[in-house]
Amino acid sequence: MFSEISEREKRFFVALRISFPFILVLVGCAYLLASVEFTTLDRILFLILVVCYIYYVIYLLYYAFSTTILDDKTNTFTRKEILSRIEKELKKNPNSNVVLINIFNIQDISQRYGYKNGDSIIKDFIKEFNLYFEEKGFDKIPIGRYFGANFLSVIDCKTPQLEHYLKSFEREVNNKSINNIEIKMKFSTIEGTYDRNLENLINVLFLNLNSDEKPDITLKPNTDNELICYAIDQGNFEIKIQDIMPFDNANKPFYATTVKLVSNELGNITKTRVLAVASVNNYETKYDLQVLRYIAKTVGFDKMRRKILIEISPISLRNVEFANEIRAMIAEKVIDPKKIIFELFEDEAHGEIKRFAEIVEQFRQMGFSFALNKFGGNNASIEYLKHLPIDYVIFDIEFNKNYEDERIRSFYLNLGHIAQTFGARTMVRFVDKPRFFESVKEFGIDYAQGFIIDKPQNITKLKD
Repeated sequence: MFSEISEREKRFFVALRISFPFILVLVGCAYLLASVEFTTLDRILFLILVVCYIYYVIYLLYYAFSTTILDDKTNTFTRKEILSRIEKELKKNPNSNVVLINIFNIQDISQRYGYKNGDSIIKDFIKEFNLYFEEKGFDKIPIGRYFGANFLSVIDCKTPQLEHYLKSFEREVNNKSINNIEIKMKFSTIEGTYDRNLENLINVLFLNLNSDEKPDITLKPNTDNELICYAIDQGNFEIKIQDIMPFDNANKPFYATTVKLVSNELGNITKTRVLAVASVNNYETKYDLQVLRYIAKTVGFDKMRRKILIEISPISLRNVEFANEIRAMIAEKVIDPKKIIFELFEDEAHGEIKRFAEIVEQFRQMGFSFALNKFGGNNASIEYLKHLPIDYVIFDIEFNKNYEDERIRSFYLNLGHIAQTFGARTMVRFVDKPRFFESVKEFGIDYAQGFIIDKPQNITKLKD
């Protein structure tokens, strides 16, 4: 990074300042020894010179190591140094943009993975940021730690282009994570011409960064992504329920849910599209909380006679803010955890799977149950069954398509038996033909869901 290069340059010049007088002393000594006979006074003066030089060397070494320009945790510039560099850059080019970057889930990361890992994640994040802008043609960008997980930089780039780069970087980080840990960042930018006082510029950056103003409902967003986020903010859902019935009277029936997001401009939005937009815009947690609030407002969990299956993002579960909000909703009796089964699915197993298991167990202690979707498919479900406390497994659609194939059927049924030995109940969805229904029943599956059992109905039916 540019900060590390600058620190090496600083130490190199200190080394030169140390060595140059030493070379002069050696040359002088060589000359004197070759041409002059020393008197006692000469020896005293030479000794004083040597003592002064040693003192000078010690002072420079102390200065070099006590006045580092690097932050010891992230190797970015210190607060004092980055402010100095921003001021110099703005004097030279007032149209440059000052950038504030914040990792707003760093407290969550530190609590879950330890503070040492938190520092390591910040360092790797800044390296990714620096590399990204180097690839965009911006060399030697000064980046400094202002405090905590807040970083300042100054970049000579037009505001629209810079914000495009920053949003692209944000999406890139969200999609691939860092060291298998989700990073949630936000940023704000301001041109140097806004105010000559750097302190005022930074205050405005923080105000913009932490602005919680709700969107004005008289203003319509102008892109599809913004429309989808706006619909999530407003809680515009249409939820249908469908019975999930047990084959054994010892098990109790419950409801499955199908959630659709509705926009006045876009109509019903597909689940795939909603989840993609939520991922890009850090809306996974907000989306899941809004679904719970919608159900509570529309029906009320206290009026439900059965449990209800609700799909939730694993990212939300691993988010401390989500857990805190859930606890508040329980305390305020907005939701009843004993009525809720969280349905999980993830393509790849989470890197910190033991910690994830602890999180799931914490939710179970609150009263929630958990179900694994697409069980047995090409995903993390088997690994999660091994490590997570799971109450239900829902067979992958591959079972429905190939249940007459003896090899496939045997694979899934044996997986089901393993799940049952772990205390989980088995379930098959999309049971819509009598023959398939009878086969599922004979296979020893615990639950079935499909048109042959019940047709989807609006969740408002539960009010009756």
